[in-house]
Amino acid sequence: MLDAFLLDDPFARREPPPAYSFEPCSGEQRLEITPRHGRGHTPLGSIIKRFGKITLVIPDQEDGAQIPTYGRNDVISGVFCFDDPSRITKVTIKVRGEVETTATESGAKTTRLLDDPYTLWQKDANADESSCPRQLDFACALPSNITREAIPLPPSFHFFDPGFYVKTFYRIFVEITRKRRSKFDFSPSVKRYSVPFKYCPRSRPNRPFEPIPYFLSSVKTSPEEWHQTTSTLKTYSDQLTHDTLHCHLFVPSVRIFGLSDNIPFHIQLNGPISSLHGFFPPDALQRVASSDTSLSVPSIRPKSAKKRFEVQQHSVRVQILRQVVVMANGRKVWRNSNIGEGVVHPLPPPLYRDRCLGTREESLDWEGFVKCNDDVKVGSFSTGLFHVHVRVSSLVWTRKRLRLSILQHFLSLTLTPPDVRRSPFQVLNIHVPVRLVTDSYQEFG
Repeated sequence: MLDAFLLDDPFARREPPPAYSFEPCSGEQRLEITPRHGRGHTPLGSIIKRFGKITLVIPDQEDGAQIPTYGRNDVISGVFCFDDPSRITKVTIKVRGEVETTATESGAKTTRLLDDPYTLWQKDANADESSCPRQLDFACALPSNITREAIPLPPSFHFFDPGFYVKTFYRIFVEITRKRRSKFDFSPSVKRYSVPFKYCPRSRPNRPFEPIPYFLSSVKTSPEEWHQTTSTLKTYSDQLTHDTLHCHLFVPSVRIFGLSDNIPFHIQLNGPISSLHGFFPPDALQRVASSDTSLSVPSIRPKSAKKRFEVQQHSVRVQILRQVVVMANGRKVWRNSNIGEGVVHPLPPPLYRDRCLGTREESLDWEGFVKCNDDVKVGSFSTGLFHVHVRVSSLVWTRKRLRLSILQHFLSLTLTPPDVRRSPFQVLNIHVPVRLVTDSYQEFG
């Protein structure tokens, strides 16, 4: 009767609902989506730790992992298995995070980031028969901020340089309190165990960047997509003020990149031909300037190791630099490291040149991309205790330190004259502050 009634109801559903799919089908699109925190998938592996007669099982980990890994707002969970729970009176865990810094100039310092205790089980003094269960589950939320501070919890990180050491690490401390067997039992009543884990919060850019193959056309149609940094080459004497050279470094204006992104760039060096000859001697040029030609970067293939070393020193070089700054005992100490080497290609001169120009200005152009080394797993961050910076080195380097989130990073451009001793121009460095995040931008929908 009920089935017949539903069939006669015009509002009754006559067909089963369509199958749900996370990805939009043909003709569908997402109107809005909020990406989930944490990993993109749920790992199915487990990590098992054995401490005497205690076994700790940590689920939801990657297969073959030796150390558990957690992301932002993740829950640390697991199961304790006790071979002999009869004498256990209390089980406590503590999630702790610390930063260790050592510098020759400022000494050593250890700072506590996180120290959250949790009591999993405790014997009731009024109940004689209560005993600890053989299996004890636990789950505790990992905070996203430093204790009592509105500063994001930094990821696990390790940096070492002679006379300089920084390490951020996290551990789960387990305390097991047991009742002694007799009055003559002098073994410790409290045993402590430590389980290290990695904290790897994920982040991604707020918008994408377009790796457009033709820079000159893209900078005209979409100038807002490029960030330009201009610097003037310094000379050893101030007499060449009207014949100076200018260097322009273009990078995507978003300046937030994933660790695996290929970051495009464009370099232009322009000025009078006489000044360009002062920087690049004629024998080092692929072409000599004339009324119909432009200058381009030399293409030299050294045959010996010595010449190869010289060319590496005298070239256009783009890098990703990481700067770690430590504040300890009232002093700031920093170290720089190269975490990515760029690939630079010279561009041919344009096909059309305006011959009616009153002043002969020429330009050299390069383009390429730079990305982080494969072993780089941590992006930029700041704890208020120490900062890490990265610079892209291409032409101009300054000692101005910028406060960014995470380890600070810079795109650094270095331009060195082929003959440093004879050139009137000094080595030019340009650094552009950028932010590195763990993931690349993903377009949803």
